[in-house]
Amino acid sequence: VQSSIFRVHSVYVSGNHHIKNKDLLTAVNLENGQSLWKFTPGQVAQQLVQLHEVYQASVSYRLPGRVELTIVERTPVLQVCSESTHPRWFAVDQEGIVLRALPHGDDRLPRLMLKQKVNLDTRLHPKMLHDFARAIRIIEKDMPHRIWYYSLDQRGSLSLRTFANRHPFDVQIGEPVRVDCKIK
Repeated sequence: VQSSIFRVHSVYVSGNHHIKNKDLLTAVNLENGQSLWKFTPGQVAQQLVQLHEVYQASVSYRLPGRVELTIVERTPVLQVCSESTHPRWFAVDQEGIVLRALPHGDDRLPRLMLKQKVNLDTRLHPKMLHDFARAIRIIEKDMPHRIWYYSLDQRGSLSLRTFANRHPFDVQIGEPVRVDCKIK
């Protein structure tokens, strides 16, 4: 049990794209020379999923002294920010978990501006996100111009900003119900 083959001497990480290896290793507290028996693979996996960007994790031990960490990162579905003159955008997954800051935004993700303060500790309500996602699918199918951003106020009233002849054009939609009728 005290043999060197039961001591950590290599850790392999796979599945991470945005999370750094160093951050994963810090979260699980694995160090070279440490006994493999200090934590079970299940305990190490539990430590990994405590990171808000990790959706799923699996851990396996291979002798001699090899630990394999396989993770699945949460996938952003939109970007959010607080209404301000200099908005700071954050990636958000389908469960409403704010994953990371987006220094320059992401043109592939819909933008949602909120009245409430948004930071890395924010969690958006999944039902609100579900209603919003359903509404934007309808809106983007029928809108002739590209949407710059959507806005949602405290009462749940949806609006959007687009451009017409290079001028900003705001559209007030209201509650995200029967959006198909409202857009037409």
